[in-house]
Amino acid sequence: MKPLVYLLTIAALILSAQSGHCLSPEALDAMLKSGDPPTVVDVRPSFHYTKSHIPGAINIPASVCQEKNLPPLGQVVIYGDGIVIEWEDECLDSLNAREGISAEQLEGGFTRWTALGYESTGPSGLSEESFHYVTYNMLSRAVETNPDVLLVDLRKEGARKDGGEALTNLRELFPKARVVASGRKSSGLVDNANARDLLALIDNGDGKAQEYARRLRAAGMHRFVILAGGEPTLQSRGKPGKKTITREISQ
Repeated sequence: MKPLVYLLTIAALILSAQSGHCLSPEALDAMLKSGDPPTVVDVRPSFHYTKSHIPGAINIPASVCQEKNLPPLGQVVIYGDGIVIEWEDECLDSLNAREGISAEQLEGGFTRWTALGYESTGPSGLSEESFHYVTYNMLSRAVETNPDVLLVDLRKEGARKDGGEALTNLRELFPKARVVASGRKSSGLVDNANARDLLALIDNGDGKAQEYARRLRAAGMHRFVILAGGEPTLQSRGKPGKKTITREISQ
């Protein structure tokens, strides 16, 4: 093993030990470049894995993780989308309960890995219009369990796409969520965000979230998702009703 890689690997192990079962992207990158990398497991649904994943990772969706028969894989690092982290936590517990497996979880998941510019598979020159959309239920579960989620309110009174007036009170609907309004700085980008934050963009269902997402990317910010349907989705609590966007597209 080369001296520099060796030192990076030792540093990665120290960071890992200090953070329990959570491993930083920097630490995983160093371990993958070492002579004895861990087994990396992508626990996202297979269609997300097929579009793009960490090179060398195997796919075991969280939905089947507990029932999957696995050999003693030794050192394992799992990652999900970094949004609904309870699914990743359940898979992590299941793997660590098995003989011959010692599993850790990638901090921030695949969204943070790619946001920091680390290598992934998938076609080069991925379309700038390829955003990651989340459903109401996904967002609800995420704000309950994931402290990195920051709701970015892009809505305007009187601008609802369905013609309604009053906007949903985000703090009442999601009591545990952090909420910030956009556009108060001269840059027009969100205030008080840091590198760990996963921005959840919420608009009136009028396409403002997509416009804002393009500005984030132009500013070098890539760790964000968009609530599919925006305010009308909040009004219906995610139940089928008026026409909303329900697609989910990986970054």
